[in-house]
Amino acid sequence: MTLDADVDATADFSPDEWIYTKSNATSGTLTDGEWTMSATKTDGELRITGATGGQNGVCWLDLALPVHDSADMEANYLITDLACSPVNMRKMRVAPHLKAISQYFMQDSTTLERIDGLGASQVKMFDYMFLYCASCPLHNAVYEANDFVPPGLEKMAYTASLVGAPYLTGRLELTAATNLYTESGCNFRWLNGHLWGGVVDGETVGVTNVLLTAEGLREIPDGVFGNAHVTAVTVGSTNLTAASATAFKNYNGAFRSLTFLAHAPAAAALDNLVKLAATTNLTVYASKFAPSWKELRTKGYSAM
Repeated sequence: MTLDADVDATADFSPDEWIYTKSNATSGTLTDGEWTMSATKTDGELRITGATGGQNGVCWLDLALPVHDSADMEANYLITDLACSPVNMRKMRVAPHLKAISQYFMQDSTTLERIDGLGASQVKMFDYMFLYCASCPLHNAVYEANDFVPPGLEKMAYTASLVGAPYLTGRLELTAATNLYTESGCNFRWLNGHLWGGVVDGETVGVTNVLLTAEGLREIPDGVFGNAHVTAVTVGSTNLTAASATAFKNYNGAFRSLTFLAHAPAAAALDNLVKLAATTNLTVYASKFAPSWKELRTKGYSAM
Protein backbone atom coordinates (compact mmCIF):
# COMPACT_ATOMS: atom_id res chain seq x y z
CA MET A 1 0.00 0.00 0.00
CA THR A 2 1.40 3.40 -1.00
CA LEU A 3 0.59 6.39 1.22
CA ASP A 4 0.84 10.06 0.26
CA ALA A 5 0.23 11.47 3.77
CA ASP A 6 0.65 10.59 7.45
CA VAL A 7 -1.86 7.94 8.55
CA ASP A 8 -2.77 6.65 12.01
CA ALA A 9 -3.39 2.90 12.00
CA THR A 10 -4.39 0.48 14.75
CA ALA A 11 -3.90 -3.25 14.33
CA ASP A 12 -5.71 -5.80 16.49
CA PHE A 13 -3.88 -9.14 16.39
CA SER A 14 -5.46 -10.59 19.54
CA PRO A 15 -8.80 -12.33 18.96
CA ASP A 16 -10.59 -13.10 22.23
CA GLU A 17 -13.21 -15.66 21.17
CA TRP A 18 -14.35 -18.06 18.49
CA ILE A 19 -17.81 -17.67 16.95
CA TYR A 20 -19.43 -20.94 15.92
CA THR A 21 -21.98 -20.73 13.11
CA LYS A 22 -24.07 -23.85 12.62
CA SER A 23 -24.37 -25.42 9.19
CA ASN A 24 -26.64 -28.14 10.54
CA ALA A 25 -27.24 -29.95 13.83
CA THR A 26 -23.80 -31.58 13.90
CA SER A 27 -21.41 -29.28 12.01
CA GLY A 28 -20.50 -25.66 11.47
CA THR A 29 -17.80 -23.04 10.98
CA LEU A 30 -15.71 -21.16 13.53
CA THR A 31 -13.96 -17.84 13.08
CA ASP A 32 -11.94 -15.63 15.41
CA GLY A 33 -11.48 -12.86 12.88
CA GLU A 34 -8.14 -14.27 11.71
CA TRP A 35 -8.71 -17.99 11.20
CA THR A 36 -11.63 -19.94 9.77
CA MET A 37 -12.17 -23.52 10.90
CA SER A 38 -14.65 -26.23 10.01
CA ALA A 39 -15.91 -28.44 12.82
CA THR A 40 -18.25 -31.22 13.80
CA LYS A 41 -20.10 -31.06 17.12
CA THR A 42 -21.04 -33.79 19.57
CA ASP A 43 -22.53 -33.01 23.00
CA GLY A 44 -20.94 -29.57 23.11
CA GLU A 45 -17.48 -30.78 22.05
CA LEU A 46 -15.94 -29.72 18.74
CA ARG A 47 -13.73 -31.70 16.40
CA ILE A 48 -11.78 -29.38 14.10
CA THR A 49 -11.59 -30.82 10.58
CA GLY A 50 -10.00 -27.92 8.71
CA ALA A 51 -8.34 -24.56 9.40
CA THR A 52 -7.11 -21.79 7.11
CA GLY A 53 -6.18 -18.14 7.45
CA GLY A 54 -4.26 -16.50 10.25
CA GLN A 55 -2.72 -13.69 8.18
CA ASN A 56 -0.68 -16.14 6.09
CA GLY A 57 0.26 -18.10 9.17
CA VAL A 58 1.64 -15.13 11.12
CA CYS A 59 -1.07 -15.12 13.81
CA TRP A 60 -1.52 -17.71 16.54
CA LEU A 61 -4.12 -20.41 16.11
CA ASP A 62 -5.51 -20.16 19.63
CA LEU A 63 -7.71 -23.16 20.40
CA ALA A 64 -7.81 -22.13 24.07
CA LEU A 65 -10.16 -19.20 23.35
CA PRO A 66 -13.80 -19.61 24.41
CA VAL A 67 -16.25 -20.72 21.72
CA HIS A 68 -19.69 -19.08 21.51
CA ASP A 69 -22.65 -19.91 19.30
CA SER A 70 -23.57 -17.14 16.85
CA ALA A 71 -27.26 -17.86 17.46
CA ASP A 72 -26.94 -18.18 21.24
CA MET A 73 -24.09 -16.27 22.83
CA GLU A 74 -24.76 -17.96 26.16
CA ALA A 75 -23.83 -21.35 24.66
CA ASN A 76 -20.22 -22.48 25.14
CA TYR A 77 -18.41 -25.27 23.32
CA LEU A 78 -15.05 -26.94 23.91
CA ILE A 79 -12.48 -27.71 21.22
CA THR A 80 -11.40 -31.22 22.20
CA ASP A 81 -10.11 -32.76 18.96
CA LEU A 82 -7.80 -31.28 16.33
CA ALA A 83 -8.24 -33.55 13.32
CA CYS A 84 -6.30 -31.56 10.72
CA SER A 85 -3.02 -29.79 10.03
CA PRO A 86 -3.77 -26.05 9.69
CA VAL A 87 -2.29 -24.69 6.47
CA ASN A 88 0.93 -22.70 6.97
CA MET A 89 0.43 -22.57 10.74
CA ARG A 90 3.36 -21.14 12.70
CA LYS A 91 2.09 -21.00 16.29
CA MET A 92 -0.66 -22.84 18.13
CA ARG A 93 -2.06 -22.78 21.65
CA VAL A 94 -4.35 -25.48 23.07
CA ALA A 95 -6.48 -25.69 26.21
CA PRO A 96 -6.41 -28.33 28.97
CA HIS A 97 -9.59 -29.91 27.59
CA LEU A 98 -7.93 -30.92 24.29
CA LYS A 99 -8.16 -34.72 24.08
CA ALA A 100 -6.81 -35.72 20.66
CA ILE A 101 -4.61 -34.61 17.78
CA SER A 102 -4.94 -36.19 14.36
CA GLN A 103 -2.73 -38.52 12.39
CA TYR A 104 -0.18 -36.83 10.12
CA PHE A 105 -0.28 -33.72 12.34
CA MET A 106 1.91 -31.07 10.64
CA GLN A 107 3.73 -33.75 8.65
CA ASP A 108 6.42 -32.12 6.47
CA SER A 109 5.64 -28.65 7.85
CA THR A 110 8.41 -26.10 7.33
CA THR A 111 6.65 -23.27 9.22
CA LEU A 112 5.68 -24.59 12.67
CA GLU A 113 7.46 -22.63 15.45
CA ARG A 114 5.55 -23.26 18.69
CA ILE A 115 2.90 -25.41 20.33
CA ASP A 116 1.86 -24.15 23.76
CA GLY A 117 -0.40 -25.82 26.31
CA LEU A 118 0.13 -29.35 25.02
CA GLY A 119 1.71 -30.52 28.27
CA ALA A 120 -1.39 -29.52 30.26
CA SER A 121 -3.79 -31.20 27.85
CA GLN A 122 -5.64 -34.52 28.07
CA VAL A 123 -3.98 -35.91 24.94
CA LYS A 124 -3.27 -39.61 25.51
CA MET A 125 -1.62 -40.55 22.22
CA PHE A 126 0.80 -39.07 19.70
CA ASP A 127 -0.57 -40.64 16.56
CA TYR A 128 0.77 -41.81 13.20
CA MET A 129 3.33 -39.42 11.65
CA PHE A 130 2.81 -36.88 14.44
CA LEU A 131 5.24 -33.95 13.93
CA TYR A 132 7.16 -35.76 11.22
CA CYS A 133 8.65 -32.44 10.11
CA ALA A 134 12.39 -32.22 10.73
CA SER A 135 12.71 -28.95 8.81
CA CYS A 136 10.27 -26.95 10.94
CA PRO A 137 11.58 -24.28 13.39
CA LEU A 138 9.96 -26.13 16.31
CA HIS A 139 12.67 -28.75 15.90
CA ASN A 140 15.25 -26.31 17.35
CA ALA A 141 13.12 -24.93 20.20
CA VAL A 142 13.60 -25.91 23.87
CA TYR A 143 10.73 -26.77 26.24
CA GLU A 144 10.48 -27.90 29.82
CA ALA A 145 9.63 -31.55 29.30
CA ASN A 146 6.09 -31.64 30.68
CA ASP A 147 5.23 -28.32 29.08
CA PHE A 148 5.32 -30.30 25.83
CA VAL A 149 4.63 -33.93 26.76
CA PRO A 150 1.30 -34.55 28.55
CA PRO A 151 1.98 -36.55 31.74
CA GLY A 152 -1.05 -38.71 30.89
CA LEU A 153 0.40 -39.80 27.54
CA GLU A 154 -0.35 -43.52 27.20
CA LYS A 155 0.73 -44.42 23.70
CA MET A 156 3.11 -43.41 20.99
CA ALA A 157 2.26 -44.66 17.52
CA TYR A 158 5.07 -46.76 16.07
CA THR A 159 5.82 -44.38 13.21
CA ALA A 160 5.37 -41.17 15.22
CA SER A 161 9.08 -40.45 15.38
CA LEU A 162 8.66 -36.79 16.43
CA VAL A 163 11.61 -35.63 14.33
CA GLY A 164 10.02 -32.19 14.38
CA ALA A 165 9.59 -32.08 18.15
CA PRO A 166 11.59 -29.63 20.28
CA TYR A 167 14.44 -30.37 22.65
CA LEU A 168 13.21 -31.16 26.16
CA THR A 169 14.86 -30.24 29.41
CA GLY A 170 14.28 -30.74 33.14
CA ARG A 171 11.92 -33.38 34.50
CA LEU A 172 9.71 -35.65 32.40
CA GLU A 173 6.90 -37.46 34.22
CA LEU A 174 4.80 -40.11 32.53
CA THR A 175 1.95 -41.06 34.85
CA ALA A 176 -0.03 -43.33 32.54
CA ALA A 177 2.45 -45.10 30.25
CA THR A 178 2.22 -48.77 31.17
CA ASN A 179 3.59 -50.19 27.94
CA LEU A 180 6.71 -48.38 26.77
CA TYR A 181 7.54 -50.72 23.91
CA THR A 182 6.14 -54.21 23.71
CA GLU A 183 3.93 -53.92 20.65
CA SER A 184 3.92 -51.98 17.41
CA GLY A 185 1.28 -49.56 18.65
CA CYS A 186 3.30 -48.34 21.62
CA ASN A 187 6.68 -46.92 20.71
CA PHE A 188 8.29 -44.87 23.45
CA ARG A 189 11.76 -45.29 22.00
CA TRP A 190 11.40 -41.72 20.72
CA LEU A 191 12.83 -40.95 24.18
CA ASN A 192 16.30 -41.92 23.00
CA GLY A 193 16.32 -39.56 20.03
CA HIS A 194 16.14 -35.83 19.49
CA LEU A 195 13.98 -35.26 22.57
CA TRP A 196 16.65 -36.40 24.99
CA GLY A 197 18.90 -33.49 24.27
CA GLY A 198 21.65 -31.82 22.38
CA VAL A 199 23.36 -28.45 22.08
CA VAL A 200 21.24 -25.35 21.48
CA ASP A 201 22.93 -21.95 21.20
CA GLY A 202 26.06 -23.42 22.77
CA GLU A 203 24.23 -24.88 25.78
CA THR A 204 23.66 -28.58 26.40
CA VAL A 205 19.99 -29.34 27.02
CA GLY A 206 18.10 -32.53 27.74
CA VAL A 207 15.86 -34.32 30.21
CA THR A 208 17.71 -35.07 33.45
CA ASN A 209 15.00 -36.71 35.56
CA VAL A 210 12.52 -39.31 34.33
CA LEU A 211 9.53 -40.35 36.42
CA LEU A 212 7.81 -43.51 35.19
CA THR A 213 5.11 -43.44 37.84
CA ALA A 214 2.41 -45.62 36.26
CA GLU A 215 1.59 -48.41 38.68
CA GLY A 216 1.06 -50.85 35.82
CA LEU A 217 4.40 -50.40 34.03
CA ARG A 218 5.71 -53.89 33.27
CA GLU A 219 8.78 -53.49 31.07
CA ILE A 220 11.63 -51.06 30.42
CA PRO A 221 12.58 -51.78 26.81
CA ASP A 222 15.65 -51.87 24.63
CA GLY A 223 17.36 -48.52 24.07
CA VAL A 224 14.75 -46.39 25.83
CA PHE A 225 17.43 -44.40 27.70
CA GLY A 226 19.95 -44.53 24.87
CA ASN A 227 21.88 -41.31 24.14
CA ALA A 228 20.20 -39.75 27.17
CA HIS A 229 21.43 -37.09 29.60
CA VAL A 230 19.24 -38.45 32.37
CA THR A 231 20.75 -38.53 35.88
CA ALA A 232 17.78 -39.97 37.81
CA VAL A 233 14.99 -42.44 37.08
CA THR A 234 11.98 -43.05 39.34
CA VAL A 235 9.75 -46.09 38.90
CA GLY A 236 6.28 -46.44 40.43
CA SER A 237 5.43 -49.91 39.17
CA THR A 238 4.08 -52.65 41.40
CA ASN A 239 5.02 -55.34 38.89
CA LEU A 240 8.10 -54.46 36.84
CA THR A 241 8.85 -57.82 35.28
CA ALA A 242 11.60 -56.99 32.78
CA ALA A 243 14.22 -54.44 31.82
CA SER A 244 16.22 -54.84 28.66
CA ALA A 245 19.95 -55.46 28.90
CA THR A 246 20.33 -52.69 26.32
CA ALA A 247 17.97 -50.13 27.90
CA PHE A 248 20.95 -47.76 28.22
CA LYS A 249 22.40 -48.30 24.76
CA ASN A 250 24.94 -45.55 23.90
CA TYR A 251 24.24 -43.98 27.28
CA ASN A 252 26.39 -41.01 28.34
CA GLY A 253 27.20 -42.28 31.84
CA ALA A 254 25.65 -39.59 34.04
CA PHE A 255 23.11 -41.88 35.74
CA ARG A 256 23.30 -41.46 39.53
CA SER A 257 19.92 -42.24 41.10
CA LEU A 258 17.40 -45.07 40.69
CA THR A 259 14.32 -44.76 42.92
CA PHE A 260 11.51 -47.29 43.37
CA LEU A 261 8.28 -45.93 44.86
CA ALA A 262 6.65 -49.31 45.37
CA HIS A 263 7.34 -53.03 44.91
CA ALA A 264 10.73 -54.46 44.08
CA PRO A 265 11.11 -55.40 40.41
CA ALA A 266 12.02 -58.85 39.16
CA ALA A 267 15.63 -59.57 40.10
CA ALA A 268 16.68 -59.92 36.47
CA ALA A 269 15.17 -56.53 35.66
CA LEU A 270 17.02 -54.88 38.52
CA ASP A 271 20.25 -56.56 37.40
CA ASN A 272 20.00 -54.95 33.99
CA LEU A 273 19.21 -51.52 35.40
CA VAL A 274 22.05 -51.37 37.93
CA LYS A 275 24.74 -53.22 36.00
CA LEU A 276 24.41 -51.63 32.61
CA ALA A 277 24.35 -47.97 33.58
CA ALA A 278 27.85 -46.71 32.79
CA THR A 279 28.55 -45.11 36.15
CA THR A 280 30.66 -45.68 39.23
CA ASN A 281 28.31 -43.99 41.68
CA LEU A 282 24.73 -45.21 41.31
CA THR A 283 22.45 -45.16 44.36
CA VAL A 284 19.29 -47.25 44.52
CA TYR A 285 16.54 -45.90 46.77
CA ALA A 286 13.67 -48.06 48.03
CA SER A 287 11.67 -48.72 51.19
CA LYS A 288 12.30 -51.94 53.03
CA PHE A 289 8.62 -51.84 53.99
CA ALA A 290 7.45 -52.00 50.36
CA PRO A 291 6.58 -55.53 49.18
CA SER A 292 9.43 -57.87 48.24
CA TRP A 293 12.40 -55.59 48.93
CA LYS A 294 13.23 -57.27 52.21
CA GLU A 295 12.92 -60.68 50.60
CA LEU A 296 15.17 -59.63 47.75
CA ARG A 297 17.85 -58.58 50.20
CA THR A 298 17.63 -61.68 52.42
CA LYS A 299 17.96 -63.89 49.37
CA GLY A 300 21.42 -62.39 48.83
CA TYR A 301 20.81 -60.23 45.77
CA SER A 302 24.38 -59.80 44.55
CA ALA A 303 24.32 -56.70 42.39
CA MET A 304 23.35 -54.52 45.35
